[in-house]
Amino acid sequence: AAWLQNHWVLASFALLLVLLSLSMFGVYELQLPSAVRDRLSSKGDRMRGGEYAGVFAMGGISALVVSPCVAAPLAAALLHISRTGDAVLGGVALFTLAIGMSVPLLLVGASAGALLPRAGAWMAQVKHVFGLLLIAVAIYTVQPVLPALVAMACWGVLLIVGGATLGAFEPVVAGAAHAGVARAVKGVGLVLALLGVLQFVGIASGGRD
Repeated sequence: AAWLQNHWVLASFALLLVLLSLSMFGVYELQLPSAVRDRLSSKGDRMRGGEYAGVFAMGGISALVVSPCVAAPLAAALLHISRTGDAVLGGVALFTLAIGMSVPLLLVGASAGALLPRAGAWMAQVKHVFGLLLIAVAIYTVQPVLPALVAMACWGVLLIVGGATLGAFEPVVAGAAHAGVARAVKGVGLVLALLGVLQFVGIASGGRD
């Protein structure tokens, strides 16, 4: 536990979390080689449904094929567990991650696709939000060894960028589809951006907390 609190270890964890977050912003893709994905997909297509063994195998293969969707959050969870050394927290975190991924799929399957969300730009925005959350965990991880001023500046930048990601500085087109939802999301973004600005106001006024 003492070794894991070393400055270099914390900085390495934080850097790795930031690198993982870059996949959420489209800088690179975490996925299996295309040859492996194609082979797994073809095997999955030949499997019969309606049997426990077949369903289990298809679920496992699907998890490998869509691994880019969960690789970065899973790695972040494992990093946090390894840093804290809390087995109960680790078990609950991984179980919650599994439930969070499986329940929506079960609901979509049971609804015969009626609940399936439509693809669109909002999906990229969701990935960006998760990328920002990974960066937040990175700052939280390394904060104990950062000067207070630097930590406040990091949180300020993250909050302002998070607000911009949620459309705080973009106009909402009146009468557009889901304009109400867009306004609510923009409102949350404005609050985050305001909190980020307040961090820098605190720095400028001599605050270090």
